[in-house]
Amino acid sequence: IKHPDNPYYHDSKVLEAIMDGGDALIDDQNPKGMWMFRKKDNSTWGDIYMPWTYSRWVRAFSLIKDAMPAERRARWEKALLLGYTGIAKNEVTTNVHNIPAHHAMGLYCAGKVFGREEWQKQAVDCLQKIIAEQQLDGYWSENVGPVVGYNFVYINSLGTYYGMSKDERVLPSLEKSAEFHIAATYPNGTVVETIDERQ
Repeated sequence: IKHPDNPYYHDSKVLEAIMDGGDALIDDQNPKGMWMFRKKDNSTWGDIYMPWTYSRWVRAFSLIKDAMPAERRARWEKALLLGYTGIAKNEVTTNVHNIPAHHAMGLYCAGKVFGREEWQKQAVDCLQKIIAEQQLDGYWSENVGPVVGYNFVYINSLGTYYGMSKDERVLPSLEKSAEFHIAATYPNGTVVETIDERQ
């Protein structure tokens, strides 16, 4: 959408669709900025700052904010600040796990968008801890052995952070991850499941 040769460049319908999506998220937020975690079978795990949703929402905001009408932009800013204040306080921890890793990447973006240097620093500190806990063979473990499926969450978090920051300290970790996944993938492209500690 950012390049003039893209047929959707500055397309008002695309902008409206994105804004409608964010508005729906705001309408569903609880007073803390959380949403109900609802699984595929319609069972629930309670309220959560859903990392996959928040990181994509704040990145979308970073792309469209200057094109948004002032009233809707202000509403989004209020809702994102509510959520990321809670995330900074409760979710970006020293615990090495795929969810804090993803939250840290989103918090870094939120810190850039809203000029919150303390959020950026908190995110970087968390991601450096994540990198330090990577196994020599290029994977992360959350119990015993590789957590192969969720390794993609760590890689996505670090790769997206690198795209925003150009922090070259991340590159050796990403390279080790790539080598691990080359070795842990069947010839047809399927991830080797027999060594995955959780899935």
